[in-house]
Amino acid sequence: MPDVIIHGVKTLGIEIASVYLTDGSDPAVEQTQRRFREEVLIEAQKLYLKAGGRHIELSFDFNPTCPIVR
Repeated sequence: MPDVIIHGVKTLGIEIASVYLTDGSDPAVEQTQRRFREEVLIEAQKLYLKAGGRHIELSFDFNPTCPIVR
């Protein structure tokens, strides 16, 4: 029996093979990086609009092998 079942056009069963927890102090963990990425994008948007930039839509991708550090 899968751990998670997603029902849609096709039913998808997901088996969780391993789970790990970190204390959250490691800046390279995904949970920390997600917060840093959001902060970077919010600040970049503020600076862009303040400099007279137009409202546009962009997609961004971050390299997970180069974590953001303060």
